[in-house]
Amino acid sequence: RLMKRIPEPEMCYMLGLWSSIFSLNLLDAWNLSHTSEEFFYRWTREKLHDIEDDPLLPEIPRCDANPLETTVVIPATWLSNT
Repeated sequence: RLMKRIPEPEMCYMLGLWSSIFSLNLLDAWNLSHTSEEFFYRWTREKLHDIEDDPLLPEIPRCDANPLETTVVIPATWLSNT
């Protein structure tokens, strides 16, 4: 009662409030980025290319309905005469 009461400025309260909110947001972002695969997928989905959609080997070309006639020629040697 002997001391004069000086009102506390509201700025200190606001600074403390915003610093707490900001630090919580940073902690949430840090935890989400290091513990969640969904966080990683959300930020990289435009840059990902799903290789499962592509075939592993190129497609084998189809043969025509009219195949070419082929023959096997074995040249005669001196062993074939005996």
